Amino acid sequence: MTCQSAVHQGVATAIQALSVAARMEPVELIRDTALLEGTAYFEFQPGPYQGNQWTRDSVFLAEEVFCYFEPVITRHHSEFDHYNFSVIPVSTWKGILSDLEEIAASARAATCVADLRRADVGFHRAGLDSEVEGNFRSNSDALSKLAHELAVWVRDQPRDHECVSVLGM
Repeated sequence: MTCQSAVHQGVATAIQALSVAARMEPVELIRDTALLEGTAYFEFQPGPYQGNQWTRDSVFLAEEVFCYFEPVITRHHSEFDHYNFSVIPVSTWKGILSDLEEIAASARAATCVADLRRADVGFHRAGLDSEVEGNFRSNSDALSKLAHELAVWVRDQPRDHECVSVLGM
């Protein structure tokens, strides 16, 4: 292989890596419906689902980001359906909140994707674990922050509601 072809191969590899990384959704809790693009979001809605979506009191996660936490939700709420709405009572959320805080702590301490998998973080799309690994510390810290933020938001809802609904795809 010539030096020039090695450079071209290196550039092609770098471009491929950048395009893979660009596909990963930002790991964040969305609080403003104006920031939503398209419809691939899970909505966390205070109280029982009343037939309305994208309410101003809701918070949102991109589908890919939600899937990091889906194993925890389905473990505690067996009726959860990725493609429907679920009304989850406060008593069930207690276990979910505990697990979210555990994910937050585990993600802060994690050194690799295997540590996240042991904490029951879900990776629903082929290659997503590799994308997370690509900028691991930043992604793991963002996941930790998000798990904690979501737990705090859900924990605040029982003041006015006996449940929190999760609206799926």
